[in-house]
Amino acid sequence: FSPSHGGTIAVLPLPSDPRYFLIVLTGATPQDVSHAVTAFANSDFSTIPVSRLDLGEVSLPDLNGLTRRGLADLDQTYSFSHFGYQTKNIQGFAGGSADIDVTLPPDFYSTEEAQAIFHINLAYAAGLRGDSSASVDIDGHSTTSIPLNSPNGGNFRDYKILVPLRAFHPGPNRITITPQMMPSVSGKCIMVDEDKLIFALGDDSTLTVPPADHFAPMPNLSILATTAFPLQASVPSPMPQVYIAGDDEETLGAVLTVLGKLAQKAGHWIPFGFVSSLPASAVDILAVGAADHLNVRIFEGGPWELGDPGRFNLPLGSEYSKGAVAVGWLPVSTASGDLTSTPVEPPVKLKGVFGPGDSGLLVEYQWAAHPGKSIVLITAKDAPTLLLRAHELAAPERWQGLNGGVAVWNADHFVSQQAGGAYFAGTHSPSVRLHYLFSNHVGWLVGAVVLLLAGFAWITRRLLVMLRKKNHGTLPASGS
Repeated sequence: FSPSHGGTIAVLPLPSDPRYFLIVLTGATPQDVSHAVTAFANSDFSTIPVSRLDLGEVSLPDLNGLTRRGLADLDQTYSFSHFGYQTKNIQGFAGGSADIDVTLPPDFYSTEEAQAIFHINLAYAAGLRGDSSASVDIDGHSTTSIPLNSPNGGNFRDYKILVPLRAFHPGPNRITITPQMMPSVSGKCIMVDEDKLIFALGDDSTLTVPPADHFAPMPNLSILATTAFPLQASVPSPMPQVYIAGDDEETLGAVLTVLGKLAQKAGHWIPFGFVSSLPASAVDILAVGAADHLNVRIFEGGPWELGDPGRFNLPLGSEYSKGAVAVGWLPVSTASGDLTSTPVEPPVKLKGVFGPGDSGLLVEYQWAAHPGKSIVLITAKDAPTLLLRAHELAAPERWQGLNGGVAVWNADHFVSQQAGGAYFAGTHSPSVRLHYLFSNHVGWLVGAVVLLLAGFAWITRRLLVMLRKKNHGTLPASGS
C-alpha cells in the first residue's frame, strides 16, 4: 500500500482478521496526512463506491455562520430564531414553556449596571384571570415576569424587558418563558376549556447583549468544563497548542478522549496545533502525558512544592502527620530542564485520601513564562493509567464536578477544588481589574474610600491653613 501525493483515504480488511475493516488516513508527507484527515472529518463519502480515494488539494468552505449558530457575541442583537427557537403556541394550565438556548462568550465580565434587553413579540387569548402572567427564568432562576392581565387578550410587539447581564453565565444559558394562565371563571360545576388558554411567543423576538469585557479570573476548571475556555478563546488569539508527551497509543488515546470532550462542551470543533515539545510563543497549552515523559518546564508556575531532587510533591491535606503527602507518580526527569528555575507557589491542599500510585491529576495554572496564558495539565503515573483516567474524567459525573484549579481522582474517589495562585485571562484594563477587585472585596472598597476621604480632609485642612496665613498672617499665641 503506497499513499499518493495529496493524501489517501482507504478502507481495507484488517490484516490480523479480515472479518473486520481498517480505515486508513495517510499520505506521502505530513501535509498530505493532514489533507486526508481534514477530508475524512468534513466530507460525506456515502455516494463514493470505491475502497480507496486519492486526494488532491483539500479546501473547505467558510462554515463560520453555521457553526456559530446559537452563539451570542457581546454588543449585538439577535432574533430568537438565531438560537434555533421557532414560534410556539402554549395551551392549557401546564402547557409547557418556551426555551431559548443562548451561548455567551466563556470569558465575558459585566458590571452590575449592564442590562440585557429583550424585545418580546407575544400574544395571549381572551378570558384569562387578572393574575395570569408569564415568568422569565434564566437557568432556572427567576428574573422577571410579564403580566397577562387583560380580559380581552393581548398582542404585543417589542415588549421590552430588562435583565441584568450578570443573570447570565459564561457559556450555555437557557432562557425559559413559562405562562401561568388561569381562566377568569372557575369552580367545580363550571367547565373550563383549556384549549382557549393560549400563549404564543414569536421567534422574531430579539435579545440584545450589551457591551462587556473579556476578562476571566483564573484558575477556573468549571469554565473549562462548560465552555472549554481558555483552550477555546472568544476573541482572536494565537491558536492553542496540544503538547503530547509521548507517542504511544495510550497517550494518543488519552489526548483524543480529552479533545473530544472539549469539542462536545464547546459545541463545535476547536482548532489546535499539536507539538511534541513546549512551544516558545505565548499560547494557551493543553498538556497530556505520563509524568515521567513531561518536560520539567511544564511545571513552572504550577501549585507545586519542590521535594527531593527530580520530584514535585502534591500535598493531599493537613490530616497527614507532616501536613502533606507526596503523590508517588510525580517524579520528573531533570534531563530536559533545570529544577532550580521553577518558582515555588502555595501548595495544593486537597481533602481526601488517594492511592499514591494510580490517581489522575488535572491542574490549571498560569504559565510562568507568559503571564495571562494558561497551562491545562492532565497526567498520571504511566500511559496505560493515563488513558484509563482520561476515560473516567470524560464521564459526565466527573467532568461536571470540576471546579477550582485542580482535580485528583481514581476509580473510587474524586476531589476538585481551588489551588495555586490566582491570575487573570483577557483584558489588561486597570479599570476592569479594579472593578473586579472591589466587587469581590467590599471591605477593600470601604477602606479605599475611607483613605480617600481622610486624604481629602487633610489636604483641605492644609489649604485652609495656608489661605489663612496668606490673608491674616500668623495668629498670636493664646495668652499673649
